[in-house]
Amino acid sequence: MVKQKEIPCIHIGYAKSGSTTLQKQLFSRHPQINYLGTFPRGNIGIDSDYLDENSVYLADENLREFYRNLVMLDRSEYQQAQNQELFAKHIDNYFTRPGLPLFSNERFTSVFFAYPDLHEKANRIKTIFPDARILCVIRNQLDLIVSQYRDHPFDPRNLAKGQPVSIDDWIEIAFSTEDLTFLDTLKYHKVIEIYKYLFGKENIKILSLEELAKSPDSFARQLSEFLGIDADVCLSLLKDKHENRGVSKTYNHYRIWKRRLELSIRHLGPIPDFIKKYYFNLDHLISERIKTGKKAGYLMSESWIQELSIYYRKSNRILMNEYQLNLEDYGYPL
Repeated sequence: MVKQKEIPCIHIGYAKSGSTTLQKQLFSRHPQINYLGTFPRGNIGIDSDYLDENSVYLADENLREFYRNLVMLDRSEYQQAQNQELFAKHIDNYFTRPGLPLFSNERFTSVFFAYPDLHEKANRIKTIFPDARILCVIRNQLDLIVSQYRDHPFDPRNLAKGQPVSIDDWIEIAFSTEDLTFLDTLKYHKVIEIYKYLFGKENIKILSLEELAKSPDSFARQLSEFLGIDADVCLSLLKDKHENRGVSKTYNHYRIWKRRLELSIRHLGPIPDFIKKYYFNLDHLISERIKTGKKAGYLMSESWIQELSIYYRKSNRILMNEYQLNLEDYGYPL
């Protein structure tokens, strides 16, 4: 277990809410942070070419396995993984390094490409870090949904292999599929209540992506106060930084065409390795050339805007009042 003097902060996401920018530009660079979190090497969106040569995450397979266990494994698999023992043997030693130990992985609050039980993942954090502080960055749900769709304009029941769908169909599927809880996890108050119960309200800090974009001074000041780090350094590292920027409309048209092609030839059987290699190289070349450009823009129908606004209104009001958040100025459903 973590000693009292080494109490860490855990950044739990959300996805599509500035995680890559925080991880690459702030957490890994601030001299007062002992960063033990994810360092992204590639996203659907457009990243800078910055690479932290001293990243523990990139250098240590044990740390990467620790995260995989926490966010990917189901309950029975996690019990067999002996993650607490892995932490004690290979990761606890990093707490001797100077600075605030900070862990970060947006899949703690994600149901896509992750184990979808958010309550279970929160309990795993509690077991290993019983006194941790929790940092959560949220985003206007309507904008986040559009951004998530831009990244994966495919059937949300199977983002990796599903058919391309329109944004309204994407929302309809997500809304009506009982075991797909993505939209429900954006009722932020419900998720924060889990962490409030486990760690206490005084150990939770909620910030918004909109404040980072529009009032970086305020964002940096609040974050620095919570983490106990220098605010001026924090602001200098974050100002005008933007990782994982949205891809171009041309790129998404290409991805949709490619997915349809792949689905149409599945029945042909195994593809020879030399064709796979040629296809991979060609795809990479095309993708890199067309990713940039005018960002792909999507508009959900007015009926979905109204329905989702009603869906999130109560949760946002509770969260805003309980944590004194400025959601009204940023257009959150209220």
